[in-house]
Amino acid sequence: MEVLVATINFKAVSVAHREKFHIDEESVAQAMITLNQQNSVLENVILSTCNRTELYLVVDEISRGRYYVRKYLAALFNMTYDEVAEQVIFLENDAAIAHLFEVSTSLASMIVGETQILGQVKDSFECAREVNTTGVVLNELFKRAITVGKQAQSETLIGEGSVSLSTVAVKLIESQQLDMMHKKELVILGAGKMSVLILDYLKPHFPMEQITIVNRTYENAISLAMKYKTKAAPKEALQQVLASADVVFSALRSDDYILTQKLLEEQLRYLAIVDLGMPRNADPILDVHPQISRYDMDDIERIADQNKQQREAAMVEVSKMVVEAQESFHKWRLTLKATPVIHELRDKTLTIYETAMAHMERKLPNLSDHELKVIHKLTKSIVNQIIKEPIIKTKELALEEDALDKLAFVEHLFGLQTANDRNEAELCEK
Repeated sequence: MEVLVATINFKAVSVAHREKFHIDEESVAQAMITLNQQNSVLENVILSTCNRTELYLVVDEISRGRYYVRKYLAALFNMTYDEVAEQVIFLENDAAIAHLFEVSTSLASMIVGETQILGQVKDSFECAREVNTTGVVLNELFKRAITVGKQAQSETLIGEGSVSLSTVAVKLIESQQLDMMHKKELVILGAGKMSVLILDYLKPHFPMEQITIVNRTYENAISLAMKYKTKAAPKEALQQVLASADVVFSALRSDDYILTQKLLEEQLRYLAIVDLGMPRNADPILDVHPQISRYDMDDIERIADQNKQQREAAMVEVSKMVVEAQESFHKWRLTLKATPVIHELRDKTLTIYETAMAHMERKLPNLSDHELKVIHKLTKSIVNQIIKEPIIKTKELALEEDALDKLAFVEHLFGLQTANDRNEAELCEK
């Protein structure tokens, strides 16, 4: 079994290309189910955010895995095989494992130190478990990734202060030509997580009554407006709301542009659009409008480098955590070679134990239930103590270069069914 990652992320391609590979939240579960049905794919988790679409996989063989994943993505996004091959980057085994740890710790994030990505990794993993597309390897890998992500946040200063795409988006506007931010009229398009993060950041120092929340579902906009003491408006009133706005933060999920040339053709007031949507909410053609400045993820990435410089010391600490986590997981993977041998050893000792107990009960029929319970408990404890050390040593053997030969010796030593015996037995049954 091999670990493989297929990634389309902000470091490699622009937002215009990333949005072509975006999988919306409602479609991820079915996408994972379909992916697990492909040849070569044994396990998978899909992580799709505004800055990355990534497939974490266990495959039977790397080259086969690459081929069938490309075919899957081509069918999913209505592209040619070659188009997918040009834009999707593959990482294998140790590099793939390290990448997930870098993602969960935010080292691979556009905004280093942001905590939202750890929640997104958790949600993707939980979704995959719910639809049964993970197994032994990805279950262990993602649990460790979540652990090291939490460790990075709690034991270093990488997340010091308020850092997220949303906060950087607001700071982008604050640093541009829009001086006296507190006097501006703001529109937040959307009522999801990104919008909440923007509101949380603005709340301590911005007049909330100057914010209008617009959403497809008006009730959700009203609910959020009541919580933050802002205004709310239905999507049908968007053009009217924008006419008196200075800034719009847009974070809606939509396959089509929301902020279009037609919608804003009569816009007279200067308007700054910060597009946080994936796919993008604002049509790039708006760049030619004399009264509109449009910013998207690519613009945010350009100012995010300042954030990285401020966190360099913490990044070094977290990088060490990633290396340690990677090495630990590598050792764990090696011990998987010993798993069949350990199972055989446990099964054999359990069979011997159960046979001996059954024989004893026939020979001593007058034992009380309490006496039987005590004897069962004591003898089982003895059996477990006897096999404890052989199991530990067997796992250690799996870490050595000639592991397979040494594991075969363990099978021979304890008279266990060997891998060849198991294969022959399966063929006979067929």
